[in-house]
Amino acid sequence: MSKKNKHGLKRYIPATVKRIIRKNSGFGCVVCGNAIVDYEHVDPEWNDAKSHNASRMTLLCPGCHAKVTRGTLSKAKVKEHMNEPWSFKNGLSFDDLELPPSAPKIHIGNSIYRTEAVVLRAHGKDLLQFHLPETANSPYRVSGEFYNQAGALTSRIRKNIFESILGEHDVEFIGTKITVKSPNQQKPSLVLIREGGEDLRIEELNMFYRGISFNVSKDGVLTVVAGGSTLVINQSQFSAKGAIFEFN
Repeated sequence: MSKKNKHGLKRYIPATVKRIIRKNSGFGCVVCGNAIVDYEHVDPEWNDAKSHNASRMTLLCPGCHAKVTRGTLSKAKVKEHMNEPWSFKNGLSFDDLELPPSAPKIHIGNSIYRTEAVVLRAHGKDLLQFHLPETANSPYRVSGEFYNQAGALTSRIRKNIFESILGEHDVEFIGTKITVKSPNQQKPSLVLIREGGEDLRIEELNMFYRGISFNVSKDGVLTVVAGGSTLVINQSQFSAKGAIFEFN
């Protein structure tokens, strides 16, 4: 595959342009809302483009991208969706998560948390929890809510479906990593690793919920500040049948 088109334009898209495209598209495929996406030149196509013009580019998931390549989805229809992206109409973009079939646990920084119920509860709300299998051969599922440093909901997991809530924050999917970052914030509010068939990993977290701050640093240390108390956890393992952490 050529790294340049006939005008000498490289395939590399600057990060600033990518951010504009993500925002214009609602952080998901403009056709179906899936958050696993490719950056697509629509008009003109990449081979005829002289620049990476964000207003003439969009996000398409691999499935919808393949339909365009095969000719079963027209560029005219894609342009219609660019004017009214799926995520704008539904308020979110999404991606399915595949967890291990048994032994539910989650990695938060350098520590491992095992439970069949609630990992984190604050002010009576379950912010991170597992759901028991509905049938004998079905897997555990996970749900959670993630807020930014200002206390605004940015993303959530609803029974193994990750949802990016439409807002001012930026959401980027690269490989198995999901990064959520809010405006004017140096640190991401969430960095989540979700490799198919493996445990979920919260690599970084900078979250505020009703007076409680939750922070996972780049070196994997979890710090929770609630009222006048501070809890610091590093390289630990927790197991419980009920709630592991509960804050009021």
